[in-house]
Amino acid sequence: MFLASPLGSPGPGTWRVVPEALPSGRQAIVALVLVAVLVIVLWIPVWGDRLTAYLSKHGPKVMPRMALAGIGVLLTGLVVKVTVLDIVGGCLVGIVLLAVFLDNY
Repeated sequence: MFLASPLGSPGPGTWRVVPEALPSGRQAIVALVLVAVLVIVLWIPVWGDRLTAYLSKHGPKVMPRMALAGIGVLLTGLVVKVTVLDIVGGCLVGIVLLAVFLDNY
């Protein structure tokens, strides 16, 4: 907000408050995106706690089967020489190791 004189010459009672221009549509969208990013950043710890609780509850049941499946896919990829199977098997084994680390950390 700023003060402006309607006649251009200051005098008693001639000043009035003139609102500044409203933000443009682009500025409003950027502000909304920034608010959404802030909300997401603040919710990350909550999601992390829920994910950790879920993994701690169901992990011991699924981990042996997933580890065996990952090792089987990895060995199949190595024997057949298919790179995609090597990558998928390695990722499965890596996910199991990461889950064990996060659960026991």
